[in-house]
Amino acid sequence: MIVDIASGENYRQVHFQLERAIAEKQRELQATIAERNAASRFEAKRRSLLEAISSQLAGVDLYPYDAYEGVYLNGKTLDRGLLELDGGIVRFSGWRGMTEISLQDVKAIQLGASRLHRYAGTFLLDQLLPGGGALAESILLIIQGSSDTTPRLAVIAGLQDAGLLHEKIRQYQLNIETVSAKRSELLFQREGALAIISRTQDAMQRSQSRIAALEAEIGRLRQRQESLQRQHRPLTDLYQNTLAITQILESLTGFEVMGLTEKLFRTLGYQVTRIEDSAEEGINLELTKRGRLAAVQCDPWNGAIGSNVVSSFYGAMKHIGASEGHLVTLGNISLGARDWASGKPISFIQKAQIVYLVQQYKLLT
Repeated sequence: MIVDIASGENYRQVHFQLERAIAEKQRELQATIAERNAASRFEAKRRSLLEAISSQLAGVDLYPYDAYEGVYLNGKTLDRGLLELDGGIVRFSGWRGMTEISLQDVKAIQLGASRLHRYAGTFLLDQLLPGGGALAESILLIIQGSSDTTPRLAVIAGLQDAGLLHEKIRQYQLNIETVSAKRSELLFQREGALAIISRTQDAMQRSQSRIAALEAEIGRLRQRQESLQRQHRPLTDLYQNTLAITQILESLTGFEVMGLTEKLFRTLGYQVTRIEDSAEEGINLELTKRGRLAAVQCDPWNGAIGSNVVSSFYGAMKHIGASEGHLVTLGNISLGARDWASGKPISFIQKAQIVYLVQQYKLLT
């Protein structure tokens, strides 16, 4: 096998292209990871803001709770129970049931006095137990909701301090508009934060998908690179060996090239005789194998071999009666030389063939 140095160059080029592609994908991967992490940090900040908004909303929804004992005029009957101010609602709970009134529906409040049996509104006790009427305060709520065509009344009597209750109801009503505006603002902020979080999560998902795709692509490129290295490793080793042998050959003297050539032909089974005195005739080695005589000329120089060299060598072959000749050179063979040798028993052994034979037979070890 004669190694084509160009194939090694092609391998390095492909390997370099794969390395560059991997590096580019890794840069893109790192940038995408940075984008995802930045989006994640931004989302965490938005979530912190959302928690703060939710906390404020919970605070806005908290009205001070207050409760009073009283008697509610429920139609034509009285009902003793508990009057509560709770979350923007007036709630009366008695043994006859419960009534809730929105503070926004209370259009006016009037104060008054009442004289009721001490057990008024308590089932049976107001009838079975004696007791005179007790003077207390009362409050009249004038109510009209969005579905009411006319105002309706609610009377709570038997109060200890109707004036205080009146003041608290008025304060609650004054706070309703402020609380409603604040709540609307916070709800708007919460919707905005939720929308931003949703978009950020979408961006993070896209980044994560791109990260997965890039990691898979880098993995495929690395597998291809490893496969190429496995396939080319023998050729790479051979290429490195070829390059080293070529450099050694180019550093040899003419005498060393002739010694290497002599060793080569001995390895190939020839009897080799070095012809020191007939070098001027163009023959350096005589080869004998199976009764046939062959001549060898060694030209260690890197210049081109012309037709004059080949014709001189052919004349020397005829002079010693050689049936074939081998012209060994580290240089090139000119077209004229090849044309002149065409049809004649002359072979050219050049650098590439020498390198292969040196590798094949380990002539430099």
